[in-house]
Amino acid sequence: MTCRLLLIVLLLPACTNGLELDPSRGFLQFDDTPVGGADEEGLDVVMKIGGPAEVTAWIEPAGSPFVLVAHPDPVMDRGQPSFVSVRFQPTEAGDHLGLLVLLATSVEGESRQDIVLTGEAFLDGLDGDRDGVDFDEDCDDEDPLVYPGAPELCDGIDGDCDGLLPANESDFDGDGFPACGGDCSDDNDSVYPEAPELCDGVDNDCDGDLGEDDEDLDGFRVCDGDCDDDNPLVHPGATELCDGLDGDCDDEIPTDEIDVDGDTFAVCAGDCDESDASIHPGATEACNGIDDDCDTEVPADESDLDGDGFRGCEECDDGDDTVFPGGSEVCDGLDTDCDGVVPTDEADLDGDGFLACEECDDSNGSVFPGADEACDGVDSDCDGVVPADEVDDDGDTFLACAECDDADDTTFPGAPELCDGLDNDCDAVVPDDEVDLDGDSALACDDCDDLDDTVFPGAPELCDGLDNDCDGAVPADEADEDADGQAPCAGDCDDDEALVYDGADEGCFDAVDNDCDGVTNQGCACPIWGHTSTPASCLELGSFDCPHPTAQEAIDEVIVETSCDEAWLRPGTYVENIEIEGVVLVRGPGDPADVVLDGDGDRTVDIAFGSSVIMSNLTITGGEAEEGGGLFAESSELELYDLVIEGNECESEGAGGGAYLEDCDFDIANITFADNECGFGDVDDGNDGGGLYVDGGGGGIQGAVFTGNEAGDGGGLFLSDVVEVTVAQCSFLDNAAEDSDDPLSELEGGGGLVIDSDDVLVLNSVFGGNQADQGGGAILVAVDGDGTVIANNVLIANSSPEGAGVHFRAALGDLDGQDVDFVNNIVAFNQGYGAYTELTLFGDNFQYNDVFGNTAGGYGAPIGPILIPANNIASDPLYVSLSLDGDWTNDDLALDTGSPCIDAGDPATFYNDPDGTRNDMGIYGGLLGDWLWP
Repeated sequence: MTCRLLLIVLLLPACTNGLELDPSRGFLQFDDTPVGGADEEGLDVVMKIGGPAEVTAWIEPAGSPFVLVAHPDPVMDRGQPSFVSVRFQPTEAGDHLGLLVLLATSVEGESRQDIVLTGEAFLDGLDGDRDGVDFDEDCDDEDPLVYPGAPELCDGIDGDCDGLLPANESDFDGDGFPACGGDCSDDNDSVYPEAPELCDGVDNDCDGDLGEDDEDLDGFRVCDGDCDDDNPLVHPGATELCDGLDGDCDDEIPTDEIDVDGDTFAVCAGDCDESDASIHPGATEACNGIDDDCDTEVPADESDLDGDGFRGCEECDDGDDTVFPGGSEVCDGLDTDCDGVVPTDEADLDGDGFLACEECDDSNGSVFPGADEACDGVDSDCDGVVPADEVDDDGDTFLACAECDDADDTTFPGAPELCDGLDNDCDAVVPDDEVDLDGDSALACDDCDDLDDTVFPGAPELCDGLDNDCDGAVPADEADEDADGQAPCAGDCDDDEALVYDGADEGCFDAVDNDCDGVTNQGCACPIWGHTSTPASCLELGSFDCPHPTAQEAIDEVIVETSCDEAWLRPGTYVENIEIEGVVLVRGPGDPADVVLDGDGDRTVDIAFGSSVIMSNLTITGGEAEEGGGLFAESSELELYDLVIEGNECESEGAGGGAYLEDCDFDIANITFADNECGFGDVDDGNDGGGLYVDGGGGGIQGAVFTGNEAGDGGGLFLSDVVEVTVAQCSFLDNAAEDSDDPLSELEGGGGLVIDSDDVLVLNSVFGGNQADQGGGAILVAVDGDGTVIANNVLIANSSPEGAGVHFRAALGDLDGQDVDFVNNIVAFNQGYGAYTELTLFGDNFQYNDVFGNTAGGYGAPIGPILIPANNIASDPLYVSLSLDGDWTNDDLALDTGSPCIDAGDPATFYNDPDGTRNDMGIYGGLLGDWLWP
């Protein structure tokens, strides 16, 4: 239990010329409120001196989480009271402070009064953008496209909440386009989609078509002036070649590149006579004494240089007078007789300078007399001997003279290097990774970490987070999954919980063995524990290991113990009738189903007058009493959350099968009231509130589930004479109300809820499958209901002969009808009338609702005609998913696209949706519309 010190500052009113406002309170302190939730407080204001005067009100500072709900009367006279209401609706956690300013002005002067506003907000697992991720885990809870694990979009936003913006979403060159936006070169600000194409060899507009390719790769494009982009020799500034082309792209062909005589040679190509097509470079020289081939010389063979009587063009060698037609053949490699044939053995076929008739192998140019012996297994010098080292002993196809180890067939030039520490490829170098740097006998090429001698193939795995045996996997027990600095192999007994590891501080409020020593909560003086069984060896009781043997004994010790006010119960079923008197917290350590308090036919929990009690994480069952079979409390302060109250009964003429609260201040959250009963089907009067009966007092009920409860009236919940009770984001499912058959004997009906009080708020709740024998299958409003608001609820599949959805029953003798604001609700698909009034007027308080598809009609009354405000509608709400099969878990009551209920609620900004837009009818509209159901 916690206490908070509140500093309250009262500011005295400023009075001028006899004008003075007097508020009933100098401050408004709001209840602790979850972020996204709301709490409302109010005060009365009276004109104490002077008047009439104009009165205005506002909140300071602007943008604070405090919102005016009810304004003062715009003109007030002396003695006239006026009510002002402020709502606290925080959007972030922490303490909040503001001012409510009241200002009165008249001819008499001016009076200002400041009222201090204080409230504390806490986180409660909200999902502001309805993307399925709580806001405390969501890096942008206003954007449903941003959450951990979301797909990254090309929007410059960290969509998956990993703290990193993908590189392709950044515009590095500042041209307005990131890579994911189509920029094909994000380091060039002239390149982006639809950019103007430049003659720069770049696809500037990123359309995949350069449009300025240099096809011949000569460095010039057509846009640069290349007049032939298929020829790399043609481009501006190129050297003119003798090819008949405009090589430098100056639109002119030089005259010396023109072939006048048509012999395919121009002057520039060496044609020495452009008038004779038979004369040109390469032309066949005729034996005519003319330079036919334009080499500036008359061929020597057109004269008899050797004086042997034959022109050179007539013989085979005009430089050797021994060579001429008909000469004698000698062993010189020449065609001495000019018959066109050199004798076979006069040829040097291998080109080694020796004729075949002079050497031992004329097919090998490296073999001839006097040649150097090569490493080839051949007698290279023709001396008749092959050297001894020209053999292949290891059979690797390399001779001993050509390799570094002729005894190892894995070692030869070009061999693949093996991880063996040898020079396998004979390059005189052993690879760098064929060493053992850490001395663990494994070479680096085999070792996955050659700087650590505990890491090598086949090494034993150590608890060090390393792959010691080099098998590519680190054992699962070496991973520190909860990042607490300790792996399971090192002693972490719960690697899913960062607060649990060997040597951690032992926590006293979690029922967990934090330090992994096998003992839980040792050394903890608080909380005080109870259990259904206690070890016989225990001398002192109350610790986790030696708990009190009953829940009552643990609670009794807390009540007398000054240093600890918390009693925790270990899992088990406690068949007891527990009495609590004083200040105490009673809870279980985990799921409510783990700790069961069973009254076994008598009241299970009785909270005495004036107590202050917190109860959580428990199941309360098996109780039976005249009032409050499961739980009864009187004039106490209560915080009840994360409880299950089921299977309890009230006795004849009693109330509150599950629980009965009398004149209590309470805060109820996340409680399930299931299968409790109070006089269902009996003829006795007063069997009210199957799940919960509240008589007097006030507080909040949020996130509660009332299911399968039965009573004479108010099957789920009965509120009687309470002071400012809020029922928000609750589910009333399959509850029933039935008692006597005489409809005049008492209030009749209210399968889900009976409101027999003023100042009740029912917001953003679902009423489904409830039934009543008389009025109000879902809701029965039994009194005038001044200050009561029923807004943004869904009433569906309820049944009753009269008001299957909501039934308004005026107080006896009341001719004006009930003063209840029923707005922004969807009343559809009920068995009976959607809305029923015992008068004939649905006045201006019945506004902006969708009443549709109810079997007896939308509206009913004992007599007619029925008057209905025009701004209600009767259209299919178009839920996302609705089966009406009785299984509420398969229904989705969100409004589908095109629903007529979207932006169709009360247009007043007070009723706006969480996103600031006009109110959507139903449970996801209004200030509390940001919740998930079911």
